[in-house]
Amino acid sequence: METISVKLPKKLKEFADKQVADGKYSDVSDYVRDILEKDKKRRAAIAEINIALEEGEASGFVPYVREEFEQRFEEIAKAHRLSKKNAA
Repeated sequence: METISVKLPKKLKEFADKQVADGKYSDVSDYVRDILEKDKKRRAAIAEINIALEEGEASGFVPYVREEFEQRFEEIAKAHRLSKKNAA
């Protein structure tokens, strides 16, 4: 594993220390790793959404079927909730 040094304002350092003191993380490094992993996943999800939007725009007009849209939305929302639950 690589080592980095990060300068934080006092309030952020206190906040990070509190996460450790509350037992959520073993140390500040563990907390920072978790934040970075979550940000990495978030950015990947945004990139995936942008690709889907571009593909959708390029595909042209498709008649809107509300029931199909709602079903697909629920599937995506459920998958998102599960991924958040598994990440916690």
